[in-house]
Amino acid sequence: MDEARDRGAHPVLVTPHERRVFDRFGNMRRPLHLYPAAMREVAVRLSVPLIDLNEWSVAWWRQAGPEGTRAIFLHLAPGEHPNYPEGVADNTHLRAAGAIECARFVASEMRARLLLPAACFRNLETAFDPDQAVEFPDDAAFAYLTKTRTTGGRR
Repeated sequence: MDEARDRGAHPVLVTPHERRVFDRFGNMRRPLHLYPAAMREVAVRLSVPLIDLNEWSVAWWRQAGPEGTRAIFLHLAPGEHPNYPEGVADNTHLRAAGAIECARFVASEMRARLLLPAACFRNLETAFDPDQAVEFPDDAAFAYLTKTRTTGGRR
């Protein structure tokens, strides 16, 4: 934090969203619990703003339950998506809709706490089709973007 502040940055800590873990009775488990707790302690100790995505996501996952969270996380049936022809049951990574709602929460918190100028935020309440809103570049475009962002275009 000190190095970032020395360079003029204003750090903000964001706890990770919780993983999708339910026991056989439908009770949510919290495998990341100690990590967000440590982040909260660091935020207090260093006087750094903290956005608690973890607690927000826990409330959402509990409300959605074991079945409802399948639509939030990357749970796909065989043949549902070309990148996962055999299907996938990923309890860590989110589908586009889940990722967008988490990002919307973080942005809304940043706006509400005046962590960035209001002009930095737009369309936070706008409804849209997440499957149409998130696009992934093809491999060549991804390689080009990665190279230009990390090397400034140098070979």
